[in-house]
Amino acid sequence: MVGEHHPENRPGKSGNLSKNNVPVISGADGAALREIRLEAKRKNARLIAASTCRDSLGRYELALKGEHQKRNTKVVLCAVDQLRSMGFRIPAKAVIRGLEAVQWPGRFEVFSC
Repeated sequence: MVGEHHPENRPGKSGNLSKNNVPVISGADGAALREIRLEAKRKNARLIAASTCRDSLGRYELALKGEHQKRNTKVVLCAVDQLRSMGFRIPAKAVIRGLEAVQWPGRFEVFSC
C-alpha cells in the first residue's frame, strides 16, 4: 500500500508498480490510489481495485490476523483471478491452503505466556 499511512513515502513509489501494459492490482484508496491510477495510465496498464474483486472461495480462516489482512487478501484474490484469466490453473484449495498457512515470523505473530 504505497504511502497510505505515510504520504511522504508516496511520491515516486508508484513508478515501480508496473511495466507497460501489465495489469496493476491495488488495495489502496484515497491519495495513494490516485497516485497509482496516474502511474497506471502512464504505463498503459489496467488498474484493478481490489475492492471490486469477489471472494468465491467459500469458508476459510486467514493465518495472518488483523483487519488490514482482509484487504490484503482481496489483493491476493484479484491476482489469482487475473492469473486464471491468463490461463494459469490455480485450484481454489491451493489458494485456501496458502491463506490459512502463510507465516510472517517475528511480525504479526501472537504469543502467549
